[in-house]
Parts: sequence; C-alpha cells; structure tokens
Amino acid sequence: MVAGSIAGASTVAILYPLDVIKTRLQCQDGLERVTLGFWEMGRKLWNSGARTLYSGLGPSMWGASGAWGAYFYCYSWAKNRRRSQTQSQSPQLSSMDHLMSGLEAGAAVSVVTNPLWVVKTRLQLQGTTPGVRAYNGAVDCFRSIVREEGVSGLYRGLLPSLLLVSHGAIQMTVYERLKKMGISEDNHTALVFTSHGVCGALSKASATIATYPFQVMRSRMQQRFDNRALKYRGLVSSVRLTLRREGVLGLYKGMGANLLRNMPSSAITFLIYEAVLHHILAD
Repeated sequence: MVAGSIAGASTVAILYPLDVIKTRLQCQDGLERVTLGFWEMGRKLWNSGARTLYSGLGPSMWGASGAWGAYFYCYSWAKNRRRSQTQSQSPQLSSMDHLMSGLEAGAAVSVVTNPLWVVKTRLQLQGTTPGVRAYNGAVDCFRSIVREEGVSGLYRGLLPSLLLVSHGAIQMTVYERLKKMGISEDNHTALVFTSHGVCGALSKASATIATYPFQVMRSRMQQRFDNRALKYRGLVSSVRLTLRREGVLGLYKGMGANLLRNMPSSAITFLIYEAVLHHILAD
C-alpha cells in the first residue's frame, strides 16, 4: 500500500497537465464554437496559467495516492488468497488469476474513490460552460455537489467506473505476463527497474485501447449540466447520444492525450512501485 501510494502521487504530480487536457478533449461534444485539438487545447491552457493547468490537482493527488495504494494492497491480497487456495505446488499464478485479482481490487477501489474523481473532473472543466458559478476549490465543489445534487451526485459515472475495472485487470494481467517473460526477480539492477517501467507502459497502452470509450462516458457523465443543452445521464443513453452525433470516433476523443500521459505515467508508477517495494522488503 505504501509503495502504491507513493507511486500514484508521484505520477500525478509529474504529468498532471496532460490529464486536464485529456478531460477537456473528452468532453468536447460539438456544443463549443470551436473544437480544439491536442496542441490547441494545450496552448490554451498554458496561456490561462498554472491555476487552470493544475485545476483539480488536490483531489487528484489524494485520489491517485489512495486509489493506487488501496489497489495494490487489494490486488496483492487477492493474489495471495488465490495462491494459498491453489492445489498446484507451483507458486506461479495463471493469467486468469491475475485478471480476477485485478477485477476484485478495481471494483473495491472504484466505489470508494468515485466522489474524488467527480470533484476532479468538475474542477478540470471549470470555465468551459459560460454563466456557471465557479467552484472555490475542492471542498466547495464537494459541498456544492451534495447541496445541489444530493449524495448521488458524487457517484455520477459509477457504472462506467465499475466497467473500467476491466482496464486495471487487463493492465495488471499484461504487466505480470510481460514481467514474467522478460525480468528476473533475482536481479534488482537499475536495468531491471527500467524494464518494469517499460512493462508498465506497454500494459497501460493495451488496457487503454481496450477500454477507452468507458473513460469518455465517465467524464461526460461527471461534468456539470448547468446551462448545457446536452445532458449525459445514463451510460447506454450517453453512448447512443455520442454515436448519433459524433460517430464511433466520439468514443475515442482525447485518446492521444490519454496515451501520451498514461504510458509514461504507468511506467513511472510501476518503476517507483517496484523500487519502493523492493526497498521495503529488503529492510
């Protein structure tokens, strides 16, 4: 848990502006006067200053550190439980075991952290809808959501979040397979830790391509609907609305920014995780 928390928080701090760009690209649904691409959106946010470029950093840091810490803890617990239950003498788990362990961990973490992701998304999208009162930080955002929308407002996008559990499960399965193929656990050199980073980046790319539409739907369902002509309520209706207005490509908006952020993000996360874990276990 400690290793996962440190890894998650470090990753967010280093690459956060790309996450803001990704969220804004995901929520462009044609209502804006001008639809921006990755570089135009990045330039716009850069010109708006650090406050905009790092909007929502607080809940994102708490969410990432807590989510990754809890995820790695639950994932390790699920793996150990399966390892103790197996009838085989081999300590190695199958890909299905890794997949199911990842699903268990992801479902538990999604329910707990969803309110933080709603707050983060709202703060990242501030200023995109004219005439809407801006939140005065994460605490004000949280209170306003509860006051105006009820506690259920904190759980917008929970269904796609639960479906996105498959993202983490796929990532961990691919990561474990790649690590098993190319890394000797008996040799913890700098080159080996770098290899952990490469495995983390490749596994993240695989999971992102497979599950990205759920991420787009989650962002759209978690945004504010004040003064918006289009409102994304349920998952199925949101998918239908997006397909009808934007086609299949609408389900993949911002994926370039997502990969640009998440591949190095995942590489850093797993590199730091493995290094900290090795240091803790060595002590």
